[in-house]
Amino acid sequence: MLDGRRLDWAAAAFLVVAVGIVAVAPWVELYVEQRVDGVEGLVFVEGFGGLRTGSGLVAAVFALVSASLILAQRGRIGLFVGLLSFFSGVFTYALLHSTLAAELAPERKQELVPGWGISAFLLWVVVGLFLLFLHLWGEALWARLCGALAPVEYSETPADRPPPSRATWIVALVLVGLMVIFMCSANPDDKIWKRMWR
Repeated sequence: MLDGRRLDWAAAAFLVVAVGIVAVAPWVELYVEQRVDGVEGLVFVEGFGGLRTGSGLVAAVFALVSASLILAQRGRIGLFVGLLSFFSGVFTYALLHSTLAAELAPERKQELVPGWGISAFLLWVVVGLFLLFLHLWGEALWARLCGALAPVEYSETPADRPPPSRATWIVALVLVGLMVIFMCSANPDDKIWKRMWR
């Protein structure tokens, strides 16, 4: 039997630690290069915490709000807010080579790479959300799993089975259509493509 309150406390603790990672860990690393006599050289490497980036700050705020909602026994809302925090952290990857580079140092040639803080933040948030998921739906999923693994008392004949629903046919047709599109749009000079036709 899972103790839901302990799982809530653990999930909130993981999210609070994730907020701390945003504040102190290197969220992105800036490699500044300079061309001297036609040769590019690395000048220095500088690390920036998540609070310096917009998406990191949003991720920290969402994680803190999610932890507060979990402790206030608003687990379902806290789960969705925590998912927003997770996707805000993931969104930092999309910003590394777009607006974020110009925001940090627009006058120098540079390259931004994700620091270890992003991976650590995402890991702690995922563990916290997983614990919260166990509290909310863990027992129901366990009961369904046990029911699915129970021995079958009778075997259905084809006549007893219900006919496929309309949604099943739609999904099947969409998947077949996507396969046809991908195969038609593939490069004919590709070795894998030629090997498939053999």
